[in-house]
Amino acid sequence: INQAAHLALNKSVKGGYKVNPFRPQGSDERQYSSPGFRIVTPSIHKDQYHEYDEYHTSADDLSFISAGSIQESLEVHQNWIKIIESFCVPERKNFFGEYQLGQYDLYPMTGGALRSNRRKLTRLNENRKMTSQKDISEQHVEAFSWIMHMADGKRTSFEIARVSNLNIEIVNEAIILLADKNLVSV
Repeated sequence: INQAAHLALNKSVKGGYKVNPFRPQGSDERQYSSPGFRIVTPSIHKDQYHEYDEYHTSADDLSFISAGSIQESLEVHQNWIKIIESFCVPERKNFFGEYQLGQYDLYPMTGGALRSNRRKLTRLNENRKMTSQKDISEQHVEAFSWIMHMADGKRTSFEIARVSNLNIEIVNEAIILLADKNLVSV
């Protein structure tokens, strides 16, 4: 959940964001993190509690928020949930060497730049039904390489995105496409 929060914030917040360490005198997440539960509960907010004088007073009113801020927060949280739901642990079907992606129509069959010989990538929704198509980009091909290298059934899609420095959406699209070709299981 923490990794997904960072991925969502990296995508949505321009100019970075601040990370505060957990404190047991924090907000309600301390209840979920207590010994009986130990539920990881990150807290995403524009201003941290106790950092402004109006917190939990009658002066803490609607003048502190705007429609734009609510919309921005909603988008961050929707993206966060989407990323959480995309979490998976891919595992290669064959652990030896690289797959010849060209024979699976995932790589240009002839020499030259990838841009000159694009393939269509089917974009699937959560029910694995086609929703649209887009070109396989150089980033997808790079993701295929990272997945072939890291998909050992122990490393997560989040780890692959972090280590490869690729967008989680690109990594997830590549995992789905490799799974559809029966090259990885998820």
